[in-house]
Amino acid sequence: MAGRTAFPVVRNHIARRIASLGADERRAGLERLLTALPNWPDAGRRDGLAGLFDGLEGQRQVEMPPAWPAAYHVLKETDLIGEATRLALIFDDPEALAEVKALVADVSQPAADRSRALKALIDRNPADLAATLLPLLGDSALAGSAVRGLAASDHPTTADELLRRYAAWPPAVRQDALLTLASRPAWAGRLLDAVETGAVPKSDLTAYTARQIAGLGDKALAARVESVWGLTRPSGADKVAAMKQWRAALTPETLAAANRSAGRAVFQRTCFACHTLFGEGGSAGPDLTGAQRSSLDYLLENIVDPSASVAKEFQLTLVETTGGRLMSGFIAEESDSSLTLQSFNEKVVVPLAEVKSRKASPVSMMPEGLLNTLTPEEIRDLIAYLAGTEQAPLP
Repeated sequence: MAGRTAFPVVRNHIARRIASLGADERRAGLERLLTALPNWPDAGRRDGLAGLFDGLEGQRQVEMPPAWPAAYHVLKETDLIGEATRLALIFDDPEALAEVKALVADVSQPAADRSRALKALIDRNPADLAATLLPLLGDSALAGSAVRGLAASDHPTTADELLRRYAAWPPAVRQDALLTLASRPAWAGRLLDAVETGAVPKSDLTAYTARQIAGLGDKALAARVESVWGLTRPSGADKVAAMKQWRAALTPETLAAANRSAGRAVFQRTCFACHTLFGEGGSAGPDLTGAQRSSLDYLLENIVDPSASVAKEFQLTLVETTGGRLMSGFIAEESDSSLTLQSFNEKVVVPLAEVKSRKASPVSMMPEGLLNTLTPEEIRDLIAYLAGTEQAPLP
């Protein structure tokens, strides 16, 4: 039926169903599907592979069907090579693993191809992943992906390497490094050491990162965060007072003198990874483009007290893996085999078998204390940028 149908969704669902079966039935189903799939047109192959990935999501390794090597040799010569490589790694195909590692390391290859191969390798999470990622920290095309991927492996030199290279990276990679360092207690301690000595500027440590360190469950680290960064948990009255103070300071005359270009730079540093505005930004938080941004009260209430009113899909969840990694974000998807967590800087699919614990929180994923990290001029410029009706050029 998958080979004959004229409906892509039928082909996709058949492949997904086969991949979702119990081990014995799946083995037989995959063998038949992978024997037939190379003979389908490219569009049909794409439908089938997409269905297989849906059914196998959250499973890092599945027994390789005997038909796979022949199918792989056909698929990797088409524009489906990225999908074929990803499936080959799930099947633990040694030939594909060697090819992927060689492609990732080959700087003469197109950056897009290397990036796609690296993502497939990180998703597979082989035992020697850190050894592959550490040499890529100096690679401008792949550094961000490598930094994020290192969070999955408790490698003894990771913290040293991230801190040694920190100052040379662009802001986006620095934020990736901060979140990777904040994912494990030992690394978080090294990060706070670096903040105390000035090797990592205190202003780089966002409220989100500080809250993640405080959530590691280590009382000594939580106390250090409060001492080093100034993490606060203001009461309702304190928030009301803070909003009143900023309403008085951010008069129409003050905002009229603001530099919206500078405000856009502040937005990119503090908000861009999670929020979209004027068609640019991340998807971890609500799109701000259609929000009531012209209202100063609206902006202050959502920035100063983000947990006062929060949609269920943006409530924070803390997930600890069996490998000792802590992640925080909102649950984007969940199936019988996996949990997809949207964090500050990436979307991570975690097999349920690797989830040691998870804790839902009524608070927003957006942390409190954002304005505490900014100067009065930066706050003025940011508010003016957010309230604007059109995009401002970067400085």
